[in-house]
Amino acid sequence: GVRGVDHWVIDEAGNAWAGMGYHDEKWTFVWHTAPDRPWKRRDQLGRRDAEIYPLAMMPDRRQLVVLDRAHGNTTQLATFDLAAETLAAIFRHEAVDVIGCLRWGFKQEPCAALYETDRSRRHFFQPEAEQCYRSVSAALPDTDLWLTSFSRDNQRVVVQAENDRDPGSFFLLDRSTGQLGVIGAARSALPPESSAPSRVFDLTSRDGMKLSGRITLPIETKRPPLIV
Repeated sequence: GVRGVDHWVIDEAGNAWAGMGYHDEKWTFVWHTAPDRPWKRRDQLGRRDAEIYPLAMMPDRRQLVVLDRAHGNTTQLATFDLAAETLAAIFRHEAVDVIGCLRWGFKQEPCAALYETDRSRRHFFQPEAEQCYRSVSAALPDTDLWLTSFSRDNQRVVVQAENDRDPGSFFLLDRSTGQLGVIGAARSALPPESSAPSRVFDLTSRDGMKLSGRITLPIETKRPPLIV
C-alpha cells in the first residue's frame, strides 16, 4: 500500500490506478500510467477539501474521472490524463457543486456528472446510459432514479425510484423487451399517499443573495403554520 491512502480507484480486473487519502494534515493523491509502473504522487497541504479527488477510471484506461475543486467557483467533473497530468472539464454547474459521478453497466463505467438543485440531477456523457435513464424516467415520472445492478450483458437492470413521498420502490427492467416489473418497496408499510408532498422555493435576501429551500406542509392544511 501507499502511506496515507485509503480510497482507491480500480478497474473491473482489480487493478488499482489511483488513490487518495488524508494523513498528517495533508491530502495525498497517487496514480500511475500502468499497473506495473511506479506510483506518482501529489501532496496538498492546508486545505479542508482535496483540490483533485479521483472517482473512477475511463474505459480507455488513460484518464481518471475526478472532482476538480481547484478551478472556478463551483466543483466540476473533469478528466485527469494519467500521462500528461492535465485536467479537461466534463461538466460544471454555474450555481452548485458536482458531488459525484454516476456509473453505468456491469463494468460500472462513468456515465454522468451528479449534482443537486431541487432534486438529484445528472449531466450525461455516455449516450447509452442517457437513453436508458430517459426511457425509465418516462415510465416513472417525478422520481429520482438509480440503476443499482446490471446483468453481464446490461439487458436486465434493477431500478430504484424514490421521491419526497416514496422512500424507494424497486423494479426490474428488461431492456430487450422494454418491460418494467415491480420487485418491491423499501417501506411497504408507509404508503406514499400517507406522506405530505414537499416543494422547493426560491427567494432573494435583502442583500441580493439568492436562496432556496424546501417546505413540507401537513396534509389537508388550510392555513399553513407561521414559521419565523
